[in-house]
Amino acid sequence: MTATDPDRGDHVTFSIVDPNKSTPFTIDPQTGALSLAHGLNSNDRSSTVTVEATDSYGASTTQTLTVDVAHAHLMVGTGAPDNFVFQPNFGFEVVQNFDPNHDVLQFNSSIFANAQDVLAHAHQVQNDVVITESLGNNGHGHDTITLTGTQLAALHANDFTFVA
Repeated sequence: MTATDPDRGDHVTFSIVDPNKSTPFTIDPQTGALSLAHGLNSNDRSSTVTVEATDSYGASTTQTLTVDVAHAHLMVGTGAPDNFVFQPNFGFEVVQNFDPNHDVLQFNSSIFANAQDVLAHAHQVQNDVVITESLGNNGHGHDTITLTGTQLAALHANDFTFVA
């Protein structure tokens, strides 16, 4: 998540608005990185979460997001801003309808250190971008993400977030 405050130098923190404490997500209050705290049940691969950004003066705004969790190694963008989450040993994943202007790939920081690291492992293969993490699958092969119909030149640092 990102938030911009018109007051220069003002600090923004993030939180999840969940009065019932039932969300399967956590958020880093400093970076806004949203993570899945525990798995969703096998019948429910989608969940909504409301995130609040608050500045140091107490002004805040909220945004409700729908997060789709991958199933059968295929993730499909919705046309709204999407956050595709990858944990270690993710295997072979395909992301369709990735929009570099709005969508984000979120990695556990043990997979890639930063955006430059991701881009160094990305290659254009015809009309797709293939990102390969060579130490995946417990050292027995490669973890691979294929962004179908995406151009490598369109990817930039804001397309990636990292969580511990």
